[in-house]
Amino acid sequence: MTLHISHPYTAVYVKSQVSISRSHRIMLVFRALALFCASMAFVGATVVSSLRESALNSPNFIIEATNSDLSLFSGPRSYYTLLILTSTDPRHECELCLLLENIVAKVSRSYFRDHFASDSVFIAKVDIVDRTNIDIFDSLGLSEIPHIWLVPPSHRIGNLEADNESWEDKLYILKQPHLEFKLPIANENTQVMAMAQWLAETISKPIHVEAADGGMYYFVRNFAITFALILIVKKRGPRAFKNAGKKPVYSILAIVAVLLFTSGYHYTTSQKVPFVAQNDDRQFIYISGGSHYQFGIETLIVAANYLALASATLLLIFLGRYKVKSTRFIHSENMRATLISVTAVAIFLLFSCLTSIVLRKDHEYPYAFARLF
Repeated sequence: MTLHISHPYTAVYVKSQVSISRSHRIMLVFRALALFCASMAFVGATVVSSLRESALNSPNFIIEATNSDLSLFSGPRSYYTLLILTSTDPRHECELCLLLENIVAKVSRSYFRDHFASDSVFIAKVDIVDRTNIDIFDSLGLSEIPHIWLVPPSHRIGNLEADNESWEDKLYILKQPHLEFKLPIANENTQVMAMAQWLAETISKPIHVEAADGGMYYFVRNFAITFALILIVKKRGPRAFKNAGKKPVYSILAIVAVLLFTSGYHYTTSQKVPFVAQNDDRQFIYISGGSHYQFGIETLIVAANYLALASATLLLIFLGRYKVKSTRFIHSENMRATLISVTAVAIFLLFSCLTSIVLRKDHEYPYAFARLF
């Protein structure tokens, strides 16, 4: 008779070998994913580097497409692409296309002057005067020109099938969702400013277009206003201070300065953002959706909210210290308690209004009370 002895440590050893083998396979998978992501990031950085080199070597930093080939903009993109579909062929008699040449050139030069080291947007032009680009227009089936398209970043690294398709198709970018800009009916300077403002609002980067006169008009205007204010303060300032008293004047000036600095007024003036915006339905937008951007009217709303919140807080403190007397306006404790309750509710609503503005910009803001809008 043969005895089969099974030692308990043998089973443990076999199980540990299986666990090690599984762990090893998992580690290999993670390493493969890490290598893939690193390779994609390297390829993406190489593509961006090629785009930057092409832009720097192109007139007005505008990359011109040839042979119906936009493969340089294929693959996952971390940047915006401004596509100009146009024709400078005299046979097409497109005067707007010729005007667009100067407009886009000015906007492009202004952007790269302010953001030379940035890779937020690249500009490409597809001109049908180069007959090798006819396939692009045929594939789009365009019946009129020009068109100004802004294609947003894709950020789709990780989907192997989609990434391979985006690399292999040299016209893949034309199949992506895009925004379109229509030139307003105005003079050239106004059109340049409108396009620069539209692009700046979309990519959240300011674009300062240099004035046609080199900024001399703004210098003269600001100098005249400043000089006039100095003369007014010098002549009438001492009399006004004497009549009103220095302390109230200083207090009012300090409050105004605090409100201007905390509301973002300086940011909006330096970045030259619009006072108010409109959506596609021509409805006014008072609060911008991004955390790195705000409209001019938004600074006034925030400043008014801060002022009302501070006033309500001071009123609450005043009511808490108020001595009730029958000869005063607040002649009973019930009346004082009612006013305190109303003021507390007002503070809650004002703070909720302020945090609701923050929530419009940052949906993950954790310190909100009630969301009012």
